[in-house]
Amino acid sequence: MDEHLQVIANLSAAKFRDLSTAAKTTQEILNSKDVTMVTLCGKCLHVLQLALQCKHQKINQAAVDLLQTLIRDERFMNKATTSESDTLMMSTLKSITLLPVIKAPIQCRILTLIVELMCKEERRIIIEIVMEALTLCMQTYGNAEERSVQLACRAAVTQIFSSFCTLPQNSHCQEHTAIFMDVTSLLNEVIKCANVTNPQSDQIIILLDAIYSILNSQPITIINHQPFVNIIWRELSPCMMKMLGEPEKSNHDITEDNEPFGRGQRSMTTNNKTIFDHPEIVLSLYQIIEQLLRILAGIDGMRSVLEAIFHKALLYPRVDQRSEALRIIRKITKNEERLADIILISMSSKTLTLWTIIIDCIFECSNSTNIDISSEALRTLQTFLITACQMCETDSESVLSTKLIDNILSYFSIDNISLASAVDDEKHDNKHDDIKESEIKRNNAMEDLKNRNEVNKVLEKLTKKYRGEETNVVNCNDSKTNKSAEKELESANCYIKKLRDAIPEWLQIKSTIEVDEAIQEFASNFFSEFMIAQKDAFELYGQTQSHFLNSDAIYLTTYAALAVVFYENNMETFNEFWFINEVLHSGCIVYSSNHWLTVVYENLIKLKMEFQPLDDTKIPLISVIEDYTGRSAQRMSDVRRIQEVFTKQSKHSLAVCKAYRWLLLENWNKLLTAPSKLLSVRNKQQRIIRPKAAEAFDQAIYTLLALAKLCTALGLEERNQLIIERLVIASCPLDELRSFAIQEKIDSSTERLNRWPLRKGDVIAMQTILDIAIDCGLCTSKCWNDIIRCTEYICEVEKYFFGIINQDQTCWMSPVSFNSAIDKAQHIDDILSGDSSDNLSGQTACRILQFLMSTVNRFYERVGKELNLASLCELMQHLVIASENCQYYVNSQKSNSLVDPTVILGRIFAISTTLSIRPLIHAMKIWPKVSHHIVQCASLRSDGKLNFFAIDGLGICIAKLMINETNGFCYNQLIFQPLQNILCAEMCLEESQEQIVTLLATFVHSHADMIGSGWRPLFSALKALRIENHSESDNNAGDITAISSVQATILDIFSAYLNIKNTNILISTALDYIACVLQYLHSTGFESIPSSNVTMASAALQNLLKMERMLHNLFDSADCSDQHLLQRLTLRERTQHCVDRYLNISFLMEPLSTVLIEEPFFFDIEQKIPPTDLDRLLETPELIIPWKNYTASRRSCTEVYLSLLEGLIAVTFVCPASLQSNLLRTIAELIKEQVDTKFGINFGAYGLSILVFPMLQQWMRKDAAKHENNLKQAIGLFTEIVKQYLIQTENNPWVNRILFDMLILLTECITCTTNRISRLGYACLKFLIKSSIHSLTPERWTIIIRSLWNATGLTLTHLRFLMQYYVVDSNDPNGDLGNVCIAAVENSNFSCETLLLAQQIFLMDEQISSTTELEETKKREVVLCNNDGTEQRIGGDELISILTSHYCILELIGILLLNGIDLPVNEQTVAFLKKFDEQTESNLHKLSPDDITILFYCLDGSLLVARNFDKRLGLKMLIQGLYDFPVLPNLCKQAVLAWTIRSLAMYEIVRKCPLGKETIVEYLLSSNGSIKDDKYYIKQFQLCHREVCTYLCCLEKKLSREALRHLAISHITPQITLIRNDAMDENLYKLVSSEQTTEIISDYKRSKFAQTLVPTKRGNPFKNDNERQQTIAEDKLFLSDGEIRCCAWTEMSLAILEALLREENEQFEKFLPIIYENAAILISGSSNVRVREFAGQFLRLLSKFHRFS
Repeated sequence: MDEHLQVIANLSAAKFRDLSTAAKTTQEILNSKDVTMVTLCGKCLHVLQLALQCKHQKINQAAVDLLQTLIRDERFMNKATTSESDTLMMSTLKSITLLPVIKAPIQCRILTLIVELMCKEERRIIIEIVMEALTLCMQTYGNAEERSVQLACRAAVTQIFSSFCTLPQNSHCQEHTAIFMDVTSLLNEVIKCANVTNPQSDQIIILLDAIYSILNSQPITIINHQPFVNIIWRELSPCMMKMLGEPEKSNHDITEDNEPFGRGQRSMTTNNKTIFDHPEIVLSLYQIIEQLLRILAGIDGMRSVLEAIFHKALLYPRVDQRSEALRIIRKITKNEERLADIILISMSSKTLTLWTIIIDCIFECSNSTNIDISSEALRTLQTFLITACQMCETDSESVLSTKLIDNILSYFSIDNISLASAVDDEKHDNKHDDIKESEIKRNNAMEDLKNRNEVNKVLEKLTKKYRGEETNVVNCNDSKTNKSAEKELESANCYIKKLRDAIPEWLQIKSTIEVDEAIQEFASNFFSEFMIAQKDAFELYGQTQSHFLNSDAIYLTTYAALAVVFYENNMETFNEFWFINEVLHSGCIVYSSNHWLTVVYENLIKLKMEFQPLDDTKIPLISVIEDYTGRSAQRMSDVRRIQEVFTKQSKHSLAVCKAYRWLLLENWNKLLTAPSKLLSVRNKQQRIIRPKAAEAFDQAIYTLLALAKLCTALGLEERNQLIIERLVIASCPLDELRSFAIQEKIDSSTERLNRWPLRKGDVIAMQTILDIAIDCGLCTSKCWNDIIRCTEYICEVEKYFFGIINQDQTCWMSPVSFNSAIDKAQHIDDILSGDSSDNLSGQTACRILQFLMSTVNRFYERVGKELNLASLCELMQHLVIASENCQYYVNSQKSNSLVDPTVILGRIFAISTTLSIRPLIHAMKIWPKVSHHIVQCASLRSDGKLNFFAIDGLGICIAKLMINETNGFCYNQLIFQPLQNILCAEMCLEESQEQIVTLLATFVHSHADMIGSGWRPLFSALKALRIENHSESDNNAGDITAISSVQATILDIFSAYLNIKNTNILISTALDYIACVLQYLHSTGFESIPSSNVTMASAALQNLLKMERMLHNLFDSADCSDQHLLQRLTLRERTQHCVDRYLNISFLMEPLSTVLIEEPFFFDIEQKIPPTDLDRLLETPELIIPWKNYTASRRSCTEVYLSLLEGLIAVTFVCPASLQSNLLRTIAELIKEQVDTKFGINFGAYGLSILVFPMLQQWMRKDAAKHENNLKQAIGLFTEIVKQYLIQTENNPWVNRILFDMLILLTECITCTTNRISRLGYACLKFLIKSSIHSLTPERWTIIIRSLWNATGLTLTHLRFLMQYYVVDSNDPNGDLGNVCIAAVENSNFSCETLLLAQQIFLMDEQISSTTELEETKKREVVLCNNDGTEQRIGGDELISILTSHYCILELIGILLLNGIDLPVNEQTVAFLKKFDEQTESNLHKLSPDDITILFYCLDGSLLVARNFDKRLGLKMLIQGLYDFPVLPNLCKQAVLAWTIRSLAMYEIVRKCPLGKETIVEYLLSSNGSIKDDKYYIKQFQLCHREVCTYLCCLEKKLSREALRHLAISHITPQITLIRNDAMDENLYKLVSSEQTTEIISDYKRSKFAQTLVPTKRGNPFKNDNERQQTIAEDKLFLSDGEIRCCAWTEMSLAILEALLREENEQFEKFLPIIYENAAILISGSSNVRVREFAGQFLRLLSKFHRFS
């Protein structure tokens, strides 16, 4: 001190003598012991005061040094008493009153010394000293010229007040109270000063700093000192409100610049300056407000004060003056304790008024046009969000008090996402509304649809009722409907019972996978029981299956049922509509009905009462249901369980989350809207903006990111949807990038990065989107579209910059690696930390994009494992839509190289492959949603790359998703179905077909035992394959029959299938295999053009033959059965298709028996068999099916074999003719070999009768002429088989059945219009009878004879049909009972064969020999028109063919009756008999009397029809014109043939009978007609021959009368000619006589009006007498026809008589009583020369016999 006084004295000696004297004086007494410390200190302070008055810098510095030494001298301060200390401090402050006017450096030093003086802990100063220091600092601050002085003043005040108000350590409660009282007094004094100080003056800052220091230094316990609290709300609060100012009313609601107003600023403006024009004052004021928040938060009565202060402080100033407000808000929200205070205030008042004020301030600032203010507001908001997120972390420090935590948890006791509803009952949970909205819309739509359907049904019923058209169909079907409903009700009740029993067992299972397996087993077992019940009902009671179920339907129903049972109060969600929709509209292959599911649902409502709803998701069964429904919007239960192990939320963290949830939801719209305005400042196309705008844009991005992270932490993931939407729009401009890439052709990556900069905020946004995507998607499906768009943008921007996004076709999740450092980065911040620029450099962008690509891949990996079923379904649907949009864009923008449709499709495949680790129902629900899109991608012809990728991915998915199905499941069929759909699409490329075939071959070779129900679509896919004839290549040049690689692969599949050893698979899939191979057997090649298809068909046939041989082995080795095959076989038993016994021509006329009944020519005696009995169908014996006693496995093999045989037969009749021959031989061999196989001969006979013959019949009826040669081969082959079967068995019902069916077929062949087919039919019939004649039993003979009767009637049908249009003795060729015409067939002529046959049929040999050579004749047909307008046509060649067949039948009958007999007949009859003598053994004795009678009926019918034809002259004239005969036709040859066969057969029977003459005479004289056996034939022989003789006599008499009439009027013999029938439009002709012609000409002449001279008769000079004579000869045609008939009947009458003349005497004597009367009738009634000759011979023989000569 002495040193400092000496310096002062020396420096002031010259100019400042008073100072120098005072310094020296003080120096002198400095060491004096008589001077007190107070006196000495006063002297020093006097020197200091004088020194400061000097304007000398060195003196001032020396004075300050003196002050410093004085303060630090222990003598003056440390050893002084309290009163002395206070006196010294006050004196010191008084001595430096010049502080405000001295130099700045000196001021700062003095202020520092003042702080040092007053802030020593060991001394307690009084309030007056503090106020004196405050006054000194205020004056200094007000006069300060430098900023440093001002800061020093504020720092000094802050330090002094903080030191004065701070509680000393280790102090007692009494000391605390004293200090609190001093603090209260001090605060009161400072407030008084502030009230009298101008709020806009600079000194107010010192006062505000003092107040802040007082408040800041107080502990929270100060609130217990009531005076302090009173001072705050009574003094401090009004003071602050006054400082903030009062609004001045204005007429304007808004400012001129449209700046947004705060709440307190509404309807006011201010023209005067306020404290808000002084940022430092405002800042100090806001600091006080912060401390008030800290202190008053826990005081209930002071919360309104806080709200009022915050309201005025934050919302009063204009938005452009709120920078400091935002700064203090940021300071508050950055402090976790202050946020805790806000939560405390809100919880205590149960309102968010204070929080809303803060948010309103931020929100209004964010909408400012001042980009700095808006950016600052978002930064403030971001700070709050980050701090809140940190507080919500599980390891955060306990900021909230225990009491507050308990209040929060008790108040928000329900763990609900939305807690605002607990505060305000009128507000609803937004999450709940989002979930319900779609359901309400869906339910309303479906209810409207159902209501509309019900209304339509009611209207239809009313319409029918009022129209009187209420049908009885419903009534008729009521019984069926009721039975079906009863069955469904029974099975539904059974299902509920089984489910009731199974649920307790499922609740005990400890694993979710085991639960799903148990449900699968339950569905399979119920299906098995259901099918057994259906089988028993079908087999035992004949009940057809009226309703169907499969395991898939039961499995889906069970999951839906469990959701209904265990979810409480969810009837609106899990209602009946939802229940039915989950099963029937799942897209899976389900067999169920709406009614059955309705019954099940009604029973479930009752069952629900038996089980208490379980909310414990730790039970695996409940977890499985949660995963299925997604009701709680959580991850998969297994994933969630693992996460819960690592993340256990503390009580504090839970309370913080609930509190912040409340805060966010209350002001959600403002929080979300705040960053939105700044997101639009960036130019989306060029993406180059001003730095400040870019910074603001980034700030908006960061704010949204922080909000998203907080929402995720709070469990408000559904709110992230709107955030993600805005982030994607701002950071992922996908469309703009695509357009930019097309417009800007830039090759350099660097240049591209410059033109399209990649900003740090963008990549952080993308990373955040991917981080929160799963949580958001679980809560709302609306976000998936934006998330997918983000991943698309990442891929395409990487491709745009670096062009290396070509992902591997076989590994969709493998990112392209181009930087090894990326593997070390755990987060995107690790990469961004090395780049300080907002626009990323090329190297950083490369690393970032690679990291984002790996994140995208991980995201798609995670969603497949973590999302519940409902969320994953939504994601897959959005992926499908995105893929479709991508394809559409590619098709519309051909030049864009960024868009790759395979990228999104690869994501779909990647997710689909993860379904295998989930419960089966997840795959069943999701696969139908994506498979259709995959099929579309694979079928596009415009993108071969996409086709290949889609099919390749589909194959991998199928391989991953296939399972070993349990009984009744069709899951694998669902998985394989897309392959079939692709091949069925018309747009499928050939390359795609080849790829699919290769894929199928891979499955067959590697997964044959797993395919299961997938075999059906697999083989259906092969069936749908369109194999074109491949062009010639280098390998097969010139060999067009070589198969292609695709065809070779198909054959490899067929062969690989046959190598399967598992008999279960073979039995259950054999039908599909057979159907597929048959498809290739049905080749489309042409017979004349060899192709690979024909080769393929041959190979396919060989595979079928291998299958046939395999079935023989399986017949014994297989020990498994298939329910479907068994039911098919049972159904086959009941619906056997047999040969149609009725032919179309059989319906033209009545049976032939009517001819025998209506004209009883030979039936004067009683008949052994009434003719009407022949009209009844021959009843075949009841047959026992060949597999009646087979085991179930053998029955299954039988059905497969029958299906194979049936398929071969069906293909045979539709395949090209070039293959038919081989197929026919194959089928014939298969059936023929059944005799020696394990199936047996009955099985072969069944195949012939039920399978082969019906198809052969249809083939013959459809296009016999087209496949004539193959049809002939088929008939011959199967005739041979029938013969073999007949030879090898005798009394086999099935063989008899095939004989019966074969004869029906041959009969139809015989009646075929094709001449060659009909001849073949006869040849086969003849061969069959002849070759098997020794094996024919009576039953078989009956079948043959009845078949001959049917053939006889059918071959006469056409002729009888013509005859019904004419009456007896008719002479009108145009018909008597209708109109008959002849129509010419254009451009067609009769063949010579037809004309020759016509002559052979309708003319006698004498007439044929007299006709001229055949000439070409135009083909004609007969048109028969009835009176009702109906029309029938019979072709001329058709009539000849059928009559020729009739002659063949007569010949066959003749063989049966006359073969092997030896009669003493003349040469002509001998020649006749030789035609029937084909073997030495006679057949007559093998026939039963009934058989002979039926054959006689056949002959009688033929004879009567021929006789009736000859009676109709008009018909004969028609036939003459039809074939251009020179003479009238007749059927005398047919009559002669029929009678001759019958008569000779009867003659032989009588001749061989053992009866003597006396017995014969006795029987002939008796009247007993019931005698049978030989006596019957004797009587019939006599009477039939008598009828023939009588008819001949009558015919000759009639002829003689006609001869006289013709001779009398020969000059007017009517001439017949053909004229055009103009009345009809066709080329028809009719026969007219000369009389009709003359009449027509006369009518014409009379109608002609002409003034002409009377014509004179002039002779025809060109017509001579010979021609006139020829005309007269032609007029005698009728007379010659009668002579021919007489000649024929003479031959018929004399055949027997002439044979009698050659008999031995014994035989002559035997026959004489029989024929004597007949001979007498003939001789007396006939004038024929041959009869006269016979009479002479007979008389001579008779005289010789009686020895007259």
